[in-house]
Amino acid sequence: MDKSGCCVLNRALDCAQGELKEHLLLKTIANAVFLSENPFGNYVVQHVLDERIQHATIRILEQLKGYFVSLSMNKNKYGSNVVEKCLIWSGREENASMIIEEFIHSPYFVNICRDNFGNYVVQKALEVSKGGIRNALVSRINDSYPDLHSDINAKRVVRKARDSRHRI
Repeated sequence: MDKSGCCVLNRALDCAQGELKEHLLLKTIANAVFLSENPFGNYVVQHVLDERIQHATIRILEQLKGYFVSLSMNKNKYGSNVVEKCLIWSGREENASMIIEEFIHSPYFVNICRDNFGNYVVQKALEVSKGGIRNALVSRINDSYPDLHSDINAKRVVRKARDSRHRI
């Protein structure tokens, strides 16, 4: 939970093999929500995601399910960085779709788009999404336009959604 601990744990994850590595992964996964909100712990979760170990990524996504909205609007950028990594390394389209659906169906969707850090998460969602889920996200943004167009952060989301329509 501090800089040294983060560095040591990330290095241990790099060097460990077999049972020890699985144990470290399981502990990280079990504490993914708590670590994702922490100034140093979030780097450990991101490190595991960056390793692209599919079963670990899936388990992290399962742990964070239901928290993607709040993590995206975390008062610091820690949680939003983790959510962006989840979108990038989710592995399969349905995993990214699960995250994006949580945003689309949230009563706080406009708040995410307006948030200093959440707007970057929505922009990343627009970058990684495809097909129907992208169309649903763009539609949700367009439907929310009256609440978004005058906010400096949300303008970036609106612009990205408009640009993304041309590349579908």
